[in-house]
Amino acid sequence: MEGVLRLEFASRDGVTAIADRYQEAPLQVQKVLYPHAAFPGMAWVYVLTVTGGIVQGDRLETEIIARDEAQVHVTTPAATKIYRSPAAPASHRLHIQAAAGSYVEYLPGPVIPFRGSRFLEEVTLVAHPRATLVYGSILSPGRVAMGEAHAYDLYASRVTAQRPDGRLEFLDVTHLAPATMSPTHPGLLGRFDALGTLHVWTSSIPPRDLSDRLHRVLQDSADLLGGASELPSGRGVTVRMVGPRVEIVAAALAAVVATARAAILGVADVGEQGAPL
Repeated sequence: MEGVLRLEFASRDGVTAIADRYQEAPLQVQKVLYPHAAFPGMAWVYVLTVTGGIVQGDRLETEIIARDEAQVHVTTPAATKIYRSPAAPASHRLHIQAAAGSYVEYLPGPVIPFRGSRFLEEVTLVAHPRATLVYGSILSPGRVAMGEAHAYDLYASRVTAQRPDGRLEFLDVTHLAPATMSPTHPGLLGRFDALGTLHVWTSSIPPRDLSDRLHRVLQDSADLLGGASELPSGRGVTVRMVGPRVEIVAAALAAVVATARAAILGVADVGEQGAPL
């Protein structure tokens, strides 16, 4: 199945809303929410896969455009399931463009690859020098309760970040093929099962300051290993973490995002009770 989702956001009087939308099943977007009192104008959007997961041969494409000064958080209501794909891999192409003064977060739920699944994701991030773009991902080992820890055939992700003129800022590649090399091999996940990654691409705060703040958050968790590194361009930070369970990594990632958001936007995140980070 070929699914398409294109969303364009614009800010008017300090409130961000969807200015243009196009969607084809199985991708679908819900009504825009504004759940956080500290960020009343930030649009909160949930993207659904109405089929309940991604199956073999699916080719999905998502495009997100944030115009000047827009503030957007895009997420999913649950984890994304990747079903067995013996005939053909499933794929997702994601393109995010952040204009001047915009603040964009793309933080979907964890990916759960089932036994025999193959999944390819190609992510392109384009940001104006005065924009902030936050991209995160969590990889689960699979259906652990059913004995499927790292039983998938392939998980491959390629994240390319570039300026509007096409100049490359950074490239991040993840390639896990358990049949070729176990993800538990030293230098990969080691004794841990869940992997979390966060790219905070911004010029709003010096990278050393941001890196130190986020590293201190990770030190508060004794159950995982993680660290924050300045991007080679000097514009932002990459955070990587591994933990024994998805819930631990997800909680740490949420805490890191909340810290980064408060530092960049200059407002502590005091969202309404029960509102997600």
